[in-house]
Formats: sequence, C-alpha cells, structure tokens
Amino acid sequence: MSNLRLPRKWDALLVYLVLEGASALFIQTAVTTYAIYYATTIGMDPLQLVLVGTLFETTIFLFEIPTGVVADVYSRRLSVIIGVGLLGIGLMIAGFIPVFAAILVSEILTGIGATFTSGATEAWITDEIGVERAGKAFVRAGQSRIICGMLGIILGVTLASISLNWPMAAAGLLLVGLTVFLILVMPERGFQRGPERQTWGTLIKTFRDGLRLIRLRPILMIVLAVEFIIAFHSEGFDHLWQKHILDTFTLPTLGSLNPVVWFGVIGVGANLLGLGLSEFIRRRANLDEPARALLMVNGLAALSILVFALAGNFALAIAAFWLMSALRQAADPISKAWLNQYADPRIRATLFSMRGQTGAIGEIVGGPPVGLIGSLVSVRAALMTSGFILMLALPWLAKNNTERSAVTQPTE
Repeated sequence: MSNLRLPRKWDALLVYLVLEGASALFIQTAVTTYAIYYATTIGMDPLQLVLVGTLFETTIFLFEIPTGVVADVYSRRLSVIIGVGLLGIGLMIAGFIPVFAAILVSEILTGIGATFTSGATEAWITDEIGVERAGKAFVRAGQSRIICGMLGIILGVTLASISLNWPMAAAGLLLVGLTVFLILVMPERGFQRGPERQTWGTLIKTFRDGLRLIRLRPILMIVLAVEFIIAFHSEGFDHLWQKHILDTFTLPTLGSLNPVVWFGVIGVGANLLGLGLSEFIRRRANLDEPARALLMVNGLAALSILVFALAGNFALAIAAFWLMSALRQAADPISKAWLNQYADPRIRATLFSMRGQTGAIGEIVGGPPVGLIGSLVSVRAALMTSGFILMLALPWLAKNNTERSAVTQPTE
C-alpha cells in the first residue's frame, strides 16, 4: 500500500482546501438536476422522491455516531478516504443504473459516505494545524466550497442538457478519482492512534465520553439544540422553494434555454453573494465569539425567508432567496468554530458527528409537518412556518451570549 503513496505528503491545509472544494464541485454537479433525472428518466413519483430523501437522512442518523467514533479511535485520514470513495460509488450507481432499486442502494451508500467524512474531516484538519488556525480554515474551506459549487452548478446543467444521467455518473467517477488523490497525498501527523487491537467496547467508551462531556458542559447542549432547530427549518424550505417559484411566478424567458437553467442562475447568484459574505465575516467577524455572529446571521436568515414567502414579484423573491442562502452558507463554518471551542481533542470527531446526527434528526422530524402545511394550507404558509421555526434558535444563541462568561474553556 505504501508504494502507492508519494514520498512526501502535501501540506495539510492545502489538501483540506482541495478536498472541500473538489467535493463541493462534484457533489453540486450531481445534485443540481438530480430531481429532474429521478422524476423523468427513472419515472419516480412524488412518494418515491420523498422516500429516497428520507432513506438518505435515516442512513445518516444511524451511521453518524459509529463512523465518528471509528475516526477518533482508528484514523481520521482513513475515515475521510472511505467516505469520499463511498460517495463516488453511490453516485456512479445512481448515474449508470437508472432504476428505483439502484437509487435506494445509492442513497444508502452516499449516506454512509457522508457520515464517514462529516466528523472526521474537521477533526483531521484541526489535529494537523491546531485549534487556533482551524476557525479561519473552516471559513476558507467555506469559500472554496462556494466557488467550486458554482462551477458544479454550471457543469451539472451543461451535462444534463446532453443526458440527465451524466451529472451523477460524472460526479461519481470524479469522486473516485479524488479518493485516489487522497490516498497518495493526504497526511496524518497530528492524530494519536490508539492500540492496534480495538474492540467495540473502546468505541462505545469514546461515544460515552462524548455524552459525558455534554453533561459536564451544558454549552454543548445549546450548540446541539441550535443545530437541531436549523436543520428542522431547512428540510421543509429546501424541498419547497423551487415549487413556490414555479407556482407563484412566471419565469422570464432566457432565449431558447430550458427553464431549468433559471435554477442554475439562482444557484450561482446565491453562491456569489455567499462568497462575498463569508469573506466579510472572515475579515470582520470575531470568531472568538461565534455565537454572537450566529445570532445575527440566523436572525437575518429568518427574516429573509419571510420576505421570500410573502414577496409579490419575482425580483424581490430572488433577492430574498439569495440573501437567505448566502447567510446559511456563511453560518456553517461559524457553527463549526463554535463547537470547536468546547470540544475535547480526544473525542472531537465524535462531537462533530453528534452535530451531524442532530442535524439529521432535525431534518427527518422537520420535513413532514412543514410539508403537511404546504399540502393542507399553502406552500407560502409552509415557507413562513420554516422562517418562524428558525427564529426559535435565536433565544438559545442569546442565552449563550449572556452565560459565556460563566463557561470554563477547555484545556487543549
């Protein structure tokens, strides 16, 4: 195996930025038009479309903690490599085998792959460059994801105009290539591996250490509560905003281009604004007080959702959507920096995985009731409900700001 590796590993920060940017590029290529591919080429009905999303989130819920614990006990580098590889294989199956059963297998594999990377990636780069540099690295990675995500939108729309399965098939192949790249150049110098022979008892102990730390540091419960609320609001909004635009407005013509191109334009615009906002936050925001920044960002995001839902013209609705999307993109690295402040280095990946699992629970629980409101009342009412749900995070963030002085900082 060592013969496959380059003699010298790359700089960890550079590998991290390449990993985050390339992953965003490839995944965005796949997801920009996946719903059209599922509905038209495969012929999935609305119930099946909901089922695959629920299966994906349930897989994340079931595997987030075990994969995070494995990353803490064995190797974070290995966990990331496995995760990226599974994402690639899952997308290849979906792109090359256009049948419903294959899509179900794809959702399970990509869900497991996502859990292998979600906790381990942040813990790995923190080990390699230190907590002090990690906060700004998260912001830089967020910018990389935004830029590459825009390219992914363009690539996805271009490939879909040739054949609807091409975006997913190409993204899968590229992710497998990224896996090979990581095997060759990804370093792991800061991680202290445990004994060679591990048992599930050791894994369970590491997970229990995470729960114990949450009990000892109530601030972590606030962090997870906010993550739950944010995920709860996002699931309904993410599935309904496109329908709201299609049902409420007549899309302006773009020559002879397919109307789906408008959603590419909307996505690129949101990413451009998100890039500028994340750079502003990197330069001006105090990442030593991430909860204060999150209070402002999520408050503005909730108001933007309400404006989007109530807007009477297309331009105002798109402007509100762009602002909301940019704020959400900017919030993610700040949220990671917030959790990182209180994470014990020995179980950092487990805590990040708990964050991911909390988000998965929020999405699983939050989607159906908001969707039910959309069916029984209106899509506009459902979107407004999502905005009000997000506002529930604000008191928790305000509580953190008032109690921060009483929190004992962890010793790194």
